[in-house]
Amino acid sequence: EELSINLVEKEDVTCPGFADGTIILSASGGTEPFEFGIEGMIEFHSNDVLTDLPVGEYTVSVKDEFSCLSSTIVEINEPQPVQIDLGADQTIESGQVIEFDAGAGFTEYNWSTGDITQQISFTRDVSMSTTETVSVDALDENGCNVVSNTVKVTINPGTTTESLPDEQL
Repeated sequence: EELSINLVEKEDVTCPGFADGTIILSASGGTEPFEFGIEGMIEFHSNDVLTDLPVGEYTVSVKDEFSCLSSTIVEINEPQPVQIDLGADQTIESGQVIEFDAGAGFTEYNWSTGDITQQISFTRDVSMSTTETVSVDALDENGCNVVSNTVKVTINPGTTTESLPDEQL
């Protein structure tokens, strides 16, 4: 029977930029012992599990006792990078509160304000206009770091009701 390589299973990388993909192969036909390898990467060896692979397209091969070769192409993918959208830049009055929500599905939150919860209430009391930035980093269920856009919050002092003294001439 002619030698053929079979993809048993593949696991894509867990996070963007990681190199933890896995390809599990098997061979049929041909004459044992079999050796497996990735074209242009590693020497052939008896292990049919190829690990620690970055994203990419791999030509995986099996070679039998008589150096007969069978190859197939396997692609290791990465998940779409997730970004948290905190919305547009905002302007508030001194003392006004705005709510930010990083969204559910994360295991950790680390806000630029020091908060560590999914939702935060942002407020500042100012006597002169100021601008602060708010952003959050989070970890998803795979342990991948997810970042947010940065929101600029401009805080203006409230309108005062006290009257200014008349200037003396």
